[in-house]
Amino acid sequence: MEGEKTLKEKVFEVCDYLESLGEKVTRDKVREQTGGSDREVSRCINEWKANKETAITVAGSSELSEQEEQKSPVGRGDDSVPNPVQGKAVYSNAAQNDLMEITLRGAERAAALMAGEEAMVMHFLENPDKLPPELLSKVEAVRKRTQEVRQRRSEQYDPEYFAQLAIAQFQ
Repeated sequence: MEGEKTLKEKVFEVCDYLESLGEKVTRDKVREQTGGSDREVSRCINEWKANKETAITVAGSSELSEQEEQKSPVGRGDDSVPNPVQGKAVYSNAAQNDLMEITLRGAERAAALMAGEEAMVMHFLENPDKLPPELLSKVEAVRKRTQEVRQRRSEQYDPEYFAQLAIAQFQ
């Protein structure tokens, strides 16, 4: 009888299957496929719903249920003993899921930092007087140099400048 599944395992599998098809999980539909008394099937469906609500959805949720059943004593006829896993979140040990979560959290943090930096840049562009004094002096120095270069260039292309240069050659 080791190869035979318990009623609870059968109910969990049928509930998962019905849910994957998008059908509503009802006692009648489950009992039709698994057998068992109304009371037992209802209790198993309620337990399945409770496990589903408290567990983080991961691939192979039916495998998690089977592992829980294998850990429980075989000869136990009383299913009213609370499951130690019930009520606590079940986390995946799959490295791939962990890497995806870490990558997602890292991307979210990077996006938040970039958005914050852009907001600060816009703030200081609109309010340059609020820059720290050392940065404000650097900005003023760069502006002064830029103004000097503009002044020299505009003088070089001024028609009066060319006239003065030509006159200076003939003197």
